Amino acid sequence: MHPDHWGDGTARLLMDEAVRSMRAQGRRRAHLWTAEPNHRPRAFYAREGWTPDGGRRSKTRNGVTFTELRYGKEL
Repeated sequence: MHPDHWGDGTARLLMDEAVRSMRAQGRRRAHLWTAEPNHRPRAFYAREGWTPDGGRRSKTRNGVTFTELRYGKEL
């Protein structure tokens, strides 16, 4: 998310809608991936009830390799 929108509630609205949609589809659990060094989004996910489930993978984007962590949440 662009820094101009940090703290304005946009992320929470988007997350709420995504969770609502998954629940409406009958899903019981959701997963997401986020880069390990992304502390701000990881803190947001924790506040929203997402927890790391031990999943890790290596990813390369624009020539930079980093680790992603998988988070899960009961819906």
